Amino acid sequence: MVGLEIGEVYRFMSWQLHANQAGLARGSRSTTYSFPTPKTSPSRTKRKGRSQITMSIFLATRISKASPKPSAIRNGFVCLRCQYSTEPPPPSPLLLKLRGDLKTAMKSKDTNRLNVVKGVLNEIANAAKTNTPLKTDMQILGLLRKRTSAAQQASKEFSDAGRADLQEKEDSQIAILNEYAGGVETMGAEEVKDIVAKAIKEMKNAGAKMSAGDVMKRLLAPGGELDGKPVEKAQVARFAKDLVSAQN
Repeated sequence: MVGLEIGEVYRFMSWQLHANQAGLARGSRSTTYSFPTPKTSPSRTKRKGRSQITMSIFLATRISKASPKPSAIRNGFVCLRCQYSTEPPPPSPLLLKLRGDLKTAMKSKDTNRLNVVKGVLNEIANAAKTNTPLKTDMQILGLLRKRTSAAQQASKEFSDAGRADLQEKEDSQIAILNEYAGGVETMGAEEVKDIVAKAIKEMKNAGAKMSAGDVMKRLLAPGGELDGKPVEKAQVARFAKDLVSAQN
């Protein structure tokens, strides 16, 4: 823990246990407590008087370095668990919409939408168990594009095989996927292309090594021109590949 030594944490937790066993309420207004000292230890018994310190002094001298959150201190009691807890970021708006639409589709028995939303949410849940979870709208948008591409390929194959019924089913899923993808605000294609072209020009003038991968690293690296921007990596990669090829 930041600002607390292990021994100090154990000492404070021992006091907590002692207070609970003594029947002291956590919200007690009393400010003087005694840390537990084994009766079999004469050396600690001699220091009994010194071990009785006020809670306010203990907090000021031991906890002040850690800068606890205001919510971690209640009636003079410090909650070691919530003191250093970090609240997880809120779910992305697109994920919340998908979860809401899942319930709506189940109630209205909209089979096509239900199958699409279930498939997307299942992939998001599976990704959460890996090192590359899908947490942002842009990451989920990439998943939607991937599923759309697969559905388009399937639709073409069914069309070639003369299976109009299955083709219609795939086309319906494509429309639903595009509906969700269209709800995500992204940078315009021309704006992204201009940024990629500018980066390639600067790299060329500087005599730096230039490939599509190098351009991607520069643009999407921390502090890069597209770092944190609402852009699709696949789109950036496509522009980088085309513009780099045009330079050669």
